[in-house]
Amino acid sequence: MDARDDALAVLGWLVGMPAGEFLETYYAQKPLYVARNDSSFYDQVVAFDVQALEALLSEHEVPYGYNLDVTKVDSRGRRSDHNGEPGEIAKLSDVLAAYHNDGCSVRIVHPEKYDPPMLTLLARLQEAFRATMGANIYLTPAGTQGFAPHYDDVDVFVLQLSGAKIWRLHHAPDPASMDLARFSSPDFARGDLAPPFATHTLRRGDLLYLPRGMIHQALAAPDEDSCHITLSANQLNTWADLLKDALTLAVDGLAQESPELRAPLPLDLFDAFGAMHSDEDGHNPVRDAIRSSAASFLNTIVAALPLDVAVDQRAARFVHLSHPPLTEGSQLLTAIHAASRSRKFPMLAPHPALGLEPRTIPSSPATAIRLLTKYVCRMVLTEAEDEDSFVIYYNSNNPSELNVDPPSRMTLPLLMAPALEVLDNAYPDFVLLNDLPELDHDEALDFAQALYEARIVVVDDGSARS
Repeated sequence: MDARDDALAVLGWLVGMPAGEFLETYYAQKPLYVARNDSSFYDQVVAFDVQALEALLSEHEVPYGYNLDVTKVDSRGRRSDHNGEPGEIAKLSDVLAAYHNDGCSVRIVHPEKYDPPMLTLLARLQEAFRATMGANIYLTPAGTQGFAPHYDDVDVFVLQLSGAKIWRLHHAPDPASMDLARFSSPDFARGDLAPPFATHTLRRGDLLYLPRGMIHQALAAPDEDSCHITLSANQLNTWADLLKDALTLAVDGLAQESPELRAPLPLDLFDAFGAMHSDEDGHNPVRDAIRSSAASFLNTIVAALPLDVAVDQRAARFVHLSHPPLTEGSQLLTAIHAASRSRKFPMLAPHPALGLEPRTIPSSPATAIRLLTKYVCRMVLTEAEDEDSFVIYYNSNNPSELNVDPPSRMTLPLLMAPALEVLDNAYPDFVLLNDLPELDHDEALDFAQALYEARIVVVDDGSARS
């Protein structure tokens, strides 16, 4: 089965409609509020409350600023942080006192580090968005607010786990610069915002989707503590970021080949450009000549834009920062369909290929391999040490905590690159070793063994296709 189909099934389960409908109608366009009337909807994915916080802080070293924040908003709408020093290990007694006595909210950052079931959900959704998924958990005392109005640099899915929270959504004062924002905003003062255009009370089991740049604030209902988790995607995953990467590569590459681009800047540049000269277009010949030269260089740069290289680098970065694939796709899809009446997300055992120690691949005409998932690895030609090799980044050995260096990567002979392309194009189907192009049987076996030991491929000796 195709892990991408499984990912879309999980996305559909989450948003309460077919994934295609969500992606076409809501994704990166407008908020979505889903009232389920099913308080146990998320129970098999994640369950968290104050008791779970106590267990977490008792069993793990959780540092302030990295995995835990304590914060509150006062009556005038101003946020204050109540953390220890960055990196200081949070003490359970301090956190509980801030929560119970001072009305502070507690945010757990990257809770999947401590919760494998949550990691399973994030690993699935990243296949749908082709973007690294993050998560935060928020515990908020009844009647309090932990964060001032703001917008985020990520698309956010809010899953209400317990209690109730009142969300107010505001139109951006400057939509051109704030809609689909690439960077998070500072806190807004309440007086700077128009009245909310939508107010939703999320109860246990409900969901709220917010595109990047949507200004929001949330207040726990007055009669019960609130707990929700946010799932996030698409941080710096925009056309602007891709083109920025590609333009930088193009300029650097052309500068290596073009003496004109390496020439010194005109001596009269300062006398023709800048704020004092910005109104001289058309009647300053020096300015016009320099602008013409710049336009010519830009045309050359755009014509040489290395989108393939830029996309390879972006995809490799995604593989490096992504969650490891954990579960067998076909099992997940079958279980979701079987559980559709109760709408529960099934928790599954690890993928069999990831639960076994690597073994020697059978040297048989019937032996075949396929990629574990479509995005388990990425080939990058430009980072190889010589022209006769290429580099593969892969996420099958990634830890549960994001942003860990160094990335998992291997170098293989360039003659094996067409074989990886065939596996990528054939996914989710198996490919016989003897059908891998440009490799004799021993070379194909070496190629498959290297990928299998890195847990990039699944091996079939013929029984799965019989």
